[in-house]
Amino acid sequence: MSRPNTRRSTESGADTQYGAVQDPNPSRMAARAQSVKAAGRGAMSGTSATTYWSVDKWGIPSQPQQATRRSGTLPAHGSIPTPPAEVFDGLNDLEDKMRATLSALASFNEDERMILLRQCRHEEACAAQAAQPIPPGLLNTHQFRHMWRSLGVKLSREQAAAMFLRHGCDVQGLLPYEVFAAKLQGSPARLLALEPEQKGPYKASGGGWGFKGKILYRYCRKPVFPPSTWDGTLAAVSAKPPKAGLILEWVYGYNGKHNTAPNAFYTANQKIVYFVAALGIVYDPANHTQQFFQGHDDDISCLALHPGHALVATGQVASALDGSADSPFLYVWDATLSPPTSVQRIDFPAEGGSSSRLIVAMAFAPDGERLVVVTGDNRHTVAVYKWRNKQLLNQGVGHNGQPPQARHATTLLA
Repeated sequence: MSRPNTRRSTESGADTQYGAVQDPNPSRMAARAQSVKAAGRGAMSGTSATTYWSVDKWGIPSQPQQATRRSGTLPAHGSIPTPPAEVFDGLNDLEDKMRATLSALASFNEDERMILLRQCRHEEACAAQAAQPIPPGLLNTHQFRHMWRSLGVKLSREQAAAMFLRHGCDVQGLLPYEVFAAKLQGSPARLLALEPEQKGPYKASGGGWGFKGKILYRYCRKPVFPPSTWDGTLAAVSAKPPKAGLILEWVYGYNGKHNTAPNAFYTANQKIVYFVAALGIVYDPANHTQQFFQGHDDDISCLALHPGHALVATGQVASALDGSADSPFLYVWDATLSPPTSVQRIDFPAEGGSSSRLIVAMAFAPDGERLVVVTGDNRHTVAVYKWRNKQLLNQGVGHNGQPPQARHATTLLA
């Protein structure tokens, strides 16, 4: 029985002729000629949908189109709506299942590709007998799903559409099944080369965590691939901050080896106050417990005890958290409260392009109302404050050296 060479287009209602080798339709031939020129300009480069594709036969592969119906139903012919991103994310697993199915059916006389092509031609023959032929070598999504269902693999409409868009379909939404067979049964190295590309790592926002293709990094000469067992849902969970937090229970160590400024005192209630990193610590030796003052955002550099043995002053280095690293500050806090509570904060911003860098040393006056501060600028500036209202009483050039010189200066001025 001869195969009819016409079909009715569901889009326009006109009869469209298909020849065995060359399309006699002049307008279609002209469009394909333009497609060949576009392919030469790079329209066909670098995507898995265009590998093994013949522009002379099928023109430029169809680009993904948005669905025009809320139901998302896919037409048997015509452009194919773009399925959701999660459907594309699952194609690798689906193709692995397809390969395993074909491998189980293969024999010595008929390998996997031969089985697949035989099933495709069977669908093509059935369409011709039903007087619903399509051009030779092509399948629509309905035939594609029916073929795989007969092999034991069920596909949804969205999965079939994603397969067509991934491996290449023409502007009528038809898949060249020889192209699909070549890609599905290609070598592992070839399959890797056909994977889609992503520039940069997974983004914390925007999704796309199920992507399993090639990932191009700026400083990496060759692309990298996610693990074969990559689960994108785990990345989606990691992109969100955890519900649980951390609670500081105990601090080990003592920052006294390199710090020659005063750094440990007994308080009025016989507790020991000292510092480690950015934490002020109040240790109760009777109960073996610690409490923490956490007002600093960078390393504490010195500590001073108020004459009343209840208040503590701690100064820190200039923090780089804000990108400036030029404004150290000090806190006066009550070490007898639970938890330790801030009483006053005094900042030392950069002046005239000169940074104070850090608080080198401090000391309270005998009356407890004044606080002498030595900063780490080039002049080791010495400042005297009425600390309760942050009033600067006096300021001058200090001793240009490291503690204990700076400590002696503060003691003398106090």
